[in-house]
Amino acid sequence: MSFIIAQVLGLIATGTSMACYQLKNEKHILIGQFLTNLLMSVNFGLLGGVSAAWVCMVAAFATILMFLVNKKGGDKKKQMKKILIIVFFAIFIVGSAITYKSWPDIIVCICALLFTLSIAQEKSGKIRSIMFFNSSLWIIYDVVLGAWTSIILHGMTLASIIIGMVRLDRKK
Repeated sequence: MSFIIAQVLGLIATGTSMACYQLKNEKHILIGQFLTNLLMSVNFGLLGGVSAAWVCMVAAFATILMFLVNKKGGDKKKQMKKILIIVFFAIFIVGSAITYKSWPDIIVCICALLFTLSIAQEKSGKIRSIMFFNSSLWIIYDVVLGAWTSIILHGMTLASIIIGMVRLDRKK
């Protein structure tokens, strides 16, 4: 039963993830990323992917914090973003070391670091560029874990990112 629930949550997360990369506003992308990471945390947890589950949960929390920081203006905003990047890099690296079981967990850590960089961006195009590499690495992890709906999620997300890049980011 937990396998079926995980797959359903993965499919819902797929829709959320695909939709958010078609948005122009980085704040809307962050809201979509929060929901996607929350759903994927439960998905990976039910499938036994402990590293991925905790990374997605921390990523959801990081996304909300970055969303709140983006509402601020001026020099404080830049300082707070730098501090959050450093803090979440440390959390992801230490947490990955603690939950490490095998080599695919290294991919999860790299994805977490890329994700942290992406949510700190102020331009939606930069978010999409970083998340292109992030989603590509997640697909490798998903294949190793056997997370089939996650493969669909990250494959569809990658396609959505490419479409968003062509549609919204290319120079006219």
